[in-house]
Amino acid sequence: MDSYNKNYLMENHGNQYYQNIYYPNYNGLTNYNGLTNYNGLTNYNQIVNYTTQRHITEPNTRITASIVCVFKRINGVLWALVGLRGVRGSWYRKVCTFGGSIDYGESPEDAGIRETMEEAGVTISRSDLKFYSNHKHFANFYCIYDYEPVVQGPMSGHEWEIYKSNALVREFGATMIFNSGINTGLTWVTVDALLNSEADFVKNSPSTQIIKRMRNSGVI
Repeated sequence: MDSYNKNYLMENHGNQYYQNIYYPNYNGLTNYNGLTNYNGLTNYNQIVNYTTQRHITEPNTRITASIVCVFKRINGVLWALVGLRGVRGSWYRKVCTFGGSIDYGESPEDAGIRETMEEAGVTISRSDLKFYSNHKHFANFYCIYDYEPVVQGPMSGHEWEIYKSNALVREFGATMIFNSGINTGLTWVTVDALLNSEADFVKNSPSTQIIKRMRNSGVI
């Protein structure tokens, strides 16, 4: 194991985590929990035991952020909750779902649940949150409700381009979600409309690409 990965694990998970999982002969444990051939991975450096579910990622890839797609299925139609990102970055002014960096001591699941509450005001239970995949440095999750979930809106007023949300109205005929008379900057869009859109701020969005992969893999 290189020193970078070792130091990262010890910093983020503590010395015991590093010793138990990544050091192959700690206290005589040469085959800790059978991990020498876990899902065919014979190299300890390939095993990223970042969560209790032990998600397997690309070799030596750090999961540093969580992404959550919130869906509802009403009368057989699948809808995605989206907004236009107001924070500058790769998602700026693009259709976006929810997520952000994993805080110290958090699991990717807990980070996804927290970020969705902060950015959308949607409360997600652990049982509702489903793991989809790890891609690059992101852990991707989703939840599908068979009812209308409560959307309270973001805790911060800077998350979404509220005054640019007319782009969503124009593109999808969307109805923006209001809470106590205030535009949350969020709306429900059918997944079919999202994936069929030719608008740059939709089709070039990383969130749209995640949803497309979910659709192509049969997850949604």
